[in-house]
Amino acid sequence: MQYEQNPTHEQARWPEWLTIATAAQYLDCSEGLVRKLLTAPDPIPSVSLGRARRIPRVSLDAFLARRMAGPVAVDDLLEEIRRHRWRDDKPEEQRV
Repeated sequence: MQYEQNPTHEQARWPEWLTIATAAQYLDCSEGLVRKLLTAPDPIPSVSLGRARRIPRVSLDAFLARRMAGPVAVDDLLEEIRRHRWRDDKPEEQRV
């Protein structure tokens, strides 16, 4: 993998190797979610150093790029909205 020679200001702000806490800040999520992502079927690549875990920032960025949402089918989205709206409009005893 090729590294950029001149990182942007935002990239220079973050270390190359992130702790779980730093990765959570980087992703703006909880440390628990980062831990779950480290053990998911398609995990974030990481290195164990004794009891400590380090996550390469470039690997985390690649992980995020792989998991980015693709295009949404409008018909499927509308059907999902209709289903939820219909379910919420019914009296409690008729809800499924």
